[in-house]
Amino acid sequence: MVDEKGAVVNSFYQFHRGAIADTLRSMLGTIDISCIGGIAMTESGPDILQDVPRYDTQIAMIAAVKKYHTEVGSILFVGGENFGLITFNKQGDYERFRSNSSCAAGTGSFLDQQAKRLNLKSIDDDFVRDIEQFKIIVTYNGRCFDVPFIEKHFSIRMNHVHIDLRFLLKSLGFSGGLKGCERQLGIDRGDLSDIDGYYAVILWNDYRRTGNEKKLKLLLDYNSADAKNLETLLVKAYNMNLKNTPFYESNKIM
Repeated sequence: MVDEKGAVVNSFYQFHRGAIADTLRSMLGTIDISCIGGIAMTESGPDILQDVPRYDTQIAMIAAVKKYHTEVGSILFVGGENFGLITFNKQGDYERFRSNSSCAAGTGSFLDQQAKRLNLKSIDDDFVRDIEQFKIIVTYNGRCFDVPFIEKHFSIRMNHVHIDLRFLLKSLGFSGGLKGCERQLGIDRGDLSDIDGYYAVILWNDYRRTGNEKKLKLLLDYNSADAKNLETLLVKAYNMNLKNTPFYESNKIM
């Protein structure tokens, strides 16, 4: 909301989660609508409001930045169908607009494109840099899935020492997937016990569709348990392999 001089007197930002009318009513319920002299929308806005002037989304963003945020050098906007980058010169004037390449909309690929345009670090760059700091990696079935996937996605070779617990535990008589091995070795995930890889995908898709932070937190907790329990399983497997040797007592890990 702006006053007669164009100063912002109120603003709202809220996820509507598909209930556009109800969300709009709740926001308008906090202000005196009798004071509103007019309403305008961008062309991408819903049809819930009729007979209101509509303006091009890009022009609206450019005009808003020039008036209210003159220090901004670029706008990265993320839409349902297209992403774009608007840049301004040192004087604060509009410079150019660039949109996503074919098939990049909605993916990390586009975000990486724009990060490179802004001279920011790529998501991929962070991972490649971080993983190279380690000489050993521990996975469960990573030899068959995780490592080939990562190498293909990032176009790298992972020449780490790789301990794949799937095969190490199977040699000790334990199988049935990561969760099955955990149960057999007395590892309890508590409230996360009923979540498996299939449900993890559902949680991620639900979060992307609804923005429900609880779904994201549950997924992150599940992933954290995966990583934490790999260490526990590695220690157990190491001790079991060491147990029948004469140097077990002096070298076992507690």
